[in-house]
Amino acid sequence: MKYMRLRQDADLPLDLYSTVGSEWMCAAYWPVSYDDTRARLVKLLWSVETDLSNVEKDIADIVTLAAPTCVHWACAVVEATVLAHKSMSGMATTGSHSLFDFIVGRVEDIDAASLTVPKSERAMGSIESFARSAVRSLTWSTARTALKAMFAPSAVAIAHNPVLQEYALHSDFGIAFRRGDDILRRHASAGRADPDLTRRATEWFLVRLQPGLDDMPKVVERAAILLRRGVEALVTRAQSDLEALKGVSLPSVVWSGSGSKWSSRAIGLTVLRRGGEAWRFDHGGGVGLVHDPKSFNLMELCVSSAYVANTSAAKAIYQDDLMKGMKTDCEIMAGVGDPTFRSVVRRRRTRSARPRVLYVTTIFRGIRQFHPPFLPDPLYLLWQNQIASALAEWKLDLVLKPAPEGLLLGKSHPLASNYTTSTALFEEELDNCDVAVFDYAHTTTFWKAMSSGIAVVLLDLGNNAIGDVVRERLIRSGCAIINATYDERGVPGINLAELREAVLRECATSPEDFRAICAG
Repeated sequence: MKYMRLRQDADLPLDLYSTVGSEWMCAAYWPVSYDDTRARLVKLLWSVETDLSNVEKDIADIVTLAAPTCVHWACAVVEATVLAHKSMSGMATTGSHSLFDFIVGRVEDIDAASLTVPKSERAMGSIESFARSAVRSLTWSTARTALKAMFAPSAVAIAHNPVLQEYALHSDFGIAFRRGDDILRRHASAGRADPDLTRRATEWFLVRLQPGLDDMPKVVERAAILLRRGVEALVTRAQSDLEALKGVSLPSVVWSGSGSKWSSRAIGLTVLRRGGEAWRFDHGGGVGLVHDPKSFNLMELCVSSAYVANTSAAKAIYQDDLMKGMKTDCEIMAGVGDPTFRSVVRRRRTRSARPRVLYVTTIFRGIRQFHPPFLPDPLYLLWQNQIASALAEWKLDLVLKPAPEGLLLGKSHPLASNYTTSTALFEEELDNCDVAVFDYAHTTTFWKAMSSGIAVVLLDLGNNAIGDVVRERLIRSGCAIINATYDERGVPGINLAELREAVLRECATSPEDFRAICAG
């Protein structure tokens, strides 16, 4: 459904800060339906992932390294372009959105390269880097493997997470640690980009991504410029980094967390092309529980020789659900569990007469976009206020628990003055609440709640890629799942009677299934 002709009572806010306290909050609309946005952005990822195995050999690694960030950049540009196209019909806007502002001509130029720089950890001096590497190696070593890790390691971890650390601790391997960001940063200046390879790799992406703009002729020219600039910057960076790594001595086996992290991806690709191995380890507890096979292949499998799931139970879900029918050379292995989930306290205390309800939200994203797509920040703030205001009217004690990252990192939540808001660790709040309400499942906190035994409610806005197998297990474990709907103005809503019943019910979830999957 597309929302083409709406009575617009207030200027449309383009950013979070222009939304707070605006008239739009009382007469909200959004000119693009979530279904339309999702369909457009999913198509971008699919078009890249489908053709990733058919890239010319001399640009294959460049394309593979840059693919996830190019897709995310294209998603952000296409989303802004659709909004810009709608604004051409006279829709009034307020606030600022750098991509939108460039596309509609409010600003003459934009530094796309600075907006697409891959994230990396802070730079360390050589002494600090060496000390951190030594200490980290020892944390997952035993008396039997410590010397091996220091002097003759079986593999080198270039990034780490709890699943990797636990696997190393319970293995006979000696695993050293060398931070991938440091390796890449140390040699990056040696990289050079070949203009011909840059041009061809850029065109490879644009052939697959630019069709997402072609049905918006009023704004396509500037949007295409923006898309090209970002892709070209990422392709140039990818080629330069891969070239810099060619002469670097690297281990024959590397371990890391996500294969989408830029340095881990670049180093892993280089090791694979030399005939080595790149092992990736499950992260966050919910990767295999997200039914998004094309994204999983693009982010992880295509740059890995092995992928270690949390547990044997998690591995079974990968093979029977997420990867069913998928062709890949990557071996799926079973880990020994994620200690993060073992530390989650099982629910013991009696439910309070006046239940304490924790409403756990995800990030405000700014101009970024992800897959599956998040709501625009103004719409997500409106939604949060709608849910919080409903919960606050019932006989319960509400605590708003915002994500500690994203646009509001280090800042207070816009609704903090209206509702009790916690900045404490999630685990502390989990121990003290009776019910946890989520609107995003692809986060460690959701699976921790499912492993705790408290009552859990999931409000699905359409961006939770949960397949039938996992959904059935969630429901069987006692999780209440309520689907949001979008009205004719593009605004999400929920059946409040269903929400009230789910929050005030006496039953809790059974944690055994998801503890077995995540913790072992």
